[in-house]
Amino acid sequence: MGVFPAGAIAQLPAVTNLTVIPGDKSLTVSWDAAQGASFYVIHITSNTAVGDSDDPHASIDEAQGWRTRGSTVPPTTTITIDKLTNGTNYRVRVSYRTGTNQRSPFAWGTGTPAIAPTAPRNVKIVPGDNSVT
Repeated sequence: MGVFPAGAIAQLPAVTNLTVIPGDKSLTVSWDAAQGASFYVIHITSNTAVGDSDDPHASIDEAQGWRTRGSTVPPTTTITIDKLTNGTNYRVRVSYRTGTNQRSPFAWGTGTPAIAPTAPRNVKIVPGDNSVT
C-alpha cells in the first residue's frame, strides 16, 4: 500500500477479468470480485462515439448513450443484460462502490448479441475424383 498526502484518497483498482458473452438479444457480463466492493454498477451503450475515460469521477452522460443496466451486490459478479438488438455492437463498463462510497475506475468490454447458428440439415455428400462435394 502506498503513502498518500493527508486528505488524499487512494485510487481503487478496476474490476479484473471482465468478459462479455453474447446471446440471443442479450449479453452476459461477468468479472472477478473486487476486495472492498459494496456493490457493482453496469452501464451499456451502442454509441461508438463516447469516450473510454478511466476517470472514476466521470459523469455518466445519458445524452452520450451510456445507460445504467443493472447493479449487483457481492458475491454476485455476473449479470445478463437483455432486450438488446441482435447484430448491434454494445460497449459495457463495470465499476464498483465501496462502503465509503468511493468509486472504482471502469473495466470495459464489448459484445454483439446474435442468434446462435443452427446445425446444417439435409447435408449430402457426393464423392468425386479426389474430391467431395
